Amino acid sequence: MKISGKERALVKESIILNISLLKDGIANVKLTLSESLSLISTYNYNLDRNFFSKKEILFEVSNFKFENNLALGFISEKLDNTKEYASIKIEALDFEKDVKEMSVFDIEILKPEIHVEITSMNKEGKMDIKLEKRNNEITTYFEGLEISAIDFQTKQKVKVNIVRFSEEEYVDNLDNIPIIFDIKTAIKEIVIFSNNKIELTIHACYHDLLGNDYESNKATIKLKPPKESLEEEEFIANPVFFTSGFEMPAIAMASA
Repeated sequence: MKISGKERALVKESIILNISLLKDGIANVKLTLSESLSLISTYNYNLDRNFFSKKEILFEVSNFKFENNLALGFISEKLDNTKEYASIKIEALDFEKDVKEMSVFDIEILKPEIHVEITSMNKEGKMDIKLEKRNNEITTYFEGLEISAIDFQTKQKVKVNIVRFSEEEYVDNLDNIPIIFDIKTAIKEIVIFSNNKIELTIHACYHDLLGNDYESNKATIKLKPPKESLEEEEFIANPVFFTSGFEMPAIAMASA
């Protein structure tokens, strides 16, 4: 068999696979799809619709519209975080259903990745937050940060208020605000309504070119109010953002 197709694809991006049979005596081609893959189109084979939801599909060579050639289209859902590849096992069967040839076609499922890190807050209340885009070949649309806090002792949720820049403040601070933040996503201050030690959690939300939504890792840090704020009901963290990888040229969809 000769097998060719798209070897790298975004989630929900069309994946074309071509199978050419080079040996005589092949009666069927059996495909077994990994869990995330679905068959969405058959370009030269009439297949009943009920087969499109199956993970194991048998094609009869006698029904190929083009001699010894089968062209199919697939898409992949998101993989779990432990996997990078989807796969299609292709088996060529003879008339007795014996396997004459077998091959596995792997497809790398591309996904954008943003990593978040937080460092300790200093005495002035400044807290460094680093956002790193780790896959520079995928266009990534940053949507903003989600921030939450819990009381370190009671584990109860603590109210957090995100203070945004006014339009004038945003323009005045453009030199200090990373380019990924617009006026809706830039953060001036984080007000934490507590006078106890808290655990602050921050993660980034973003999507790829096809609109697939993703979330970064959840970065956490333990904070306690400055001594002079212990009698108050709130304290303020002033985030200072550092970004890397977002300035690199991006390729929306890598070709096979």
